[in-house]
Amino acid sequence: MDKRKFWALFFLIEFFRFLILFRFDLMPQEAYYFFYSRHLSLSYFDHPPMIAYFLYIFSLIFGDGVVAVRLTSFITTLVSGVLFFYLSKLILGEKRAYSATILFISTIMFSILSYISTPDVVLVLFWIISLIFIYKALKKEKLKDFILSGIFMGFSFSSKYTAVFLPFGLFLFLVLNRKKRHLLFSIKPYLSLIFMFLFSLEVFIWNYKNNWASFLFQSKERVNHFSIKDFFNIFGLIGTQSFLLNIIIYFILLFFTLKFLKKYLKSYRRVLFLFKKRWSFNFLFLLSFFLPIFIAFHLIGILYWVKINWIIPGYITGIILISFIIKSRERLYSYLLSLLFHFILVIEILLYPIPIKSVDTWFGWKSLSDSLNIILKDYNQDSIFLFSDDGYKTTAELLFYLKRKVYGPNILHKFALHYDYIGDDLSKLNGKDAIYVKCDKLDFSQIPKSPPKILYKYFKDVKVLKVILIKDKFGKVKRKFIVYYCKDYHY
Repeated sequence: MDKRKFWALFFLIEFFRFLILFRFDLMPQEAYYFFYSRHLSLSYFDHPPMIAYFLYIFSLIFGDGVVAVRLTSFITTLVSGVLFFYLSKLILGEKRAYSATILFISTIMFSILSYISTPDVVLVLFWIISLIFIYKALKKEKLKDFILSGIFMGFSFSSKYTAVFLPFGLFLFLVLNRKKRHLLFSIKPYLSLIFMFLFSLEVFIWNYKNNWASFLFQSKERVNHFSIKDFFNIFGLIGTQSFLLNIIIYFILLFFTLKFLKKYLKSYRRVLFLFKKRWSFNFLFLLSFFLPIFIAFHLIGILYWVKINWIIPGYITGIILISFIIKSRERLYSYLLSLLFHFILVIEILLYPIPIKSVDTWFGWKSLSDSLNIILKDYNQDSIFLFSDDGYKTTAELLFYLKRKVYGPNILHKFALHYDYIGDDLSKLNGKDAIYVKCDKLDFSQIPKSPPKILYKYFKDVKVLKVILIKDKFGKVKRKFIVYYCKDYHY
């Protein structure tokens, strides 16, 4: 493949992605992070702030609608794809970088990053830039490259806490590489850490002011839910990652990892050999930023449900790594599988033949909001308020599409993520009536369910106001919401 053909194929793939970019409603996660951008802060309860800053900047340019949210993910990921080629070129050379990049951008993973504005979108961008400067710093040992790597590692940490694997990978490389081990006794890598801290300082300031709430939530709270009873979740992890990358890429990486561990961890002497081995610079570099995150989350997957996106940054170097070992036939089958997976994904997005029995879907949010707008016209907006309590998702979607105040689970004294941190004084709602929106994930009939008992703890009376059925293009009901009218709130 020559340069012209590569870039033609690259932008052709992106053109086809762009065709369906605005053909479906926002995912709840996107709506929630857009809520972040309406409440700019040094950081947030469940994530660092970078995605909020990106969404805010894009909304200044493209308005506060779907276009801004979707272009945030699409343009940022497009740039990440170009930078991935540059990183691959540094390591593999130009011709092999073409194949590695097409392999990377052909995955469902790259499509998800292109379509859905989440912290992973900006994390991948800054992770790749960090790797570029770390690679240059380790290769040439120039101070400016160590400083720049620290700055972009800081931006990565301000995107998502997974970025802690970047400095870990840096020092793992230095410990294992005999020729570069002398850098452990210089100021350069430690200066990189200092700049990483300085350029993610806002996250630490917010946590300090809020009793380390975010750090504790993402560490201690998750560890408290570890259980050996969840052992079979590991098979769910294998399934989701096989879809994210495709079966061929994922299992090449999995078998490579298992083979590596079997070879080097089977005895004490073998472990010591890791420190004596004369590693190829490029091979060790790729290992250092792939294996730790890949192994860590697979071990966690034995005790806890690992979300589909958590390992994504590790696949950046993982895909470059397998470019050394993947055969041309496996590469061809990988492209064909990705094409099949994308066909299935596009059908599901556009036609929604298989309803997702969860609020964690893109389907129906705009229709729900339109129906609620009609209902709300019959009420004095100053005397009622609107809320939902399914975590953050319905609240976030209604905030986005209704462009009005919508409350979350904290109305019912439930844990409400960052909704608890925006300064709402809920006691001011005392005496007001409310409209409560609840998703029925299992029953799609017109028959409403009786009001949840918890509502009577905070309201004098509750009645069913309306059942909203969301239908697909063929008139088949795919989602159901029940709207309740709740009288006289007391906080």
